[in-house]
Amino acid sequence: MIIDLPLSFDSSGRNPGAYGRPVRMGFFHFSNNNLSIRRQCAREIGMYDPDATKSEDVDLCFSVARSKDWVAWREDAAVVRHKGRRTLWGLITQMWGWGFYVGYPYAKTGIRGVYLYWLTGRKHRLLGRLEMSHFPILVCVFGTDFYLATALAILFLGALVTSHLMIAAGALIAMLFAARDYLYDVRHAGLRPWDTLKLAAVHYLTNVAFTVATFVGALRHRVILIPASVFRPDRSAPSR
Repeated sequence: MIIDLPLSFDSSGRNPGAYGRPVRMGFFHFSNNNLSIRRQCAREIGMYDPDATKSEDVDLCFSVARSKDWVAWREDAAVVRHKGRRTLWGLITQMWGWGFYVGYPYAKTGIRGVYLYWLTGRKHRLLGRLEMSHFPILVCVFGTDFYLATALAILFLGALVTSHLMIAAGALIAMLFAARDYLYDVRHAGLRPWDTLKLAAVHYLTNVAFTVATFVGALRHRVILIPASVFRPDRSAPSR
């Protein structure tokens, strides 16, 4: 869901209210794990929702997005570091737990309709969208190269098992191209080949845990939600 806010900035990104491009707030377009919010803003949008378990920051972002007086703003110069889990299982458990509760803020908005988006992994941009407001429930899908690569991998294995070798070959080639874009940040993280391979595996497993948990958890609230893939590695990571 992309919501046009009643606040505009000039081409430099400054001077609120000036003629220029409208500020657009997309659900999941702002990172929530490094959120800071003005006290007055928090009071006016209703403060934290105690029922928003493990997703209170997402709920706040949605409230800001729907506010007529406030706008969320990304500060690209800010650097926030989080202490990672010690084990892969710990990381997967963390991402599963977070994803399982994300559906609640979506359901709480009361918005219904079908909202489909396609995001590119290479440039991290919104390439296309389809929005239809007339639908009995909320369906929100953020398509990424992660899903494309996974679908092609399933097609490859299915074609291989059923001896459709031409289809398998085509799916394999397409999967490699999709995986190349999906793992763009991993490949440019500045690590050695073996470390890059390990990071790619962690990247994929983390996304599987998060996206599956989000889909399953959202169904409890009568929401069909397929989120954008997460866990973007730091390009400035030093080589080891």
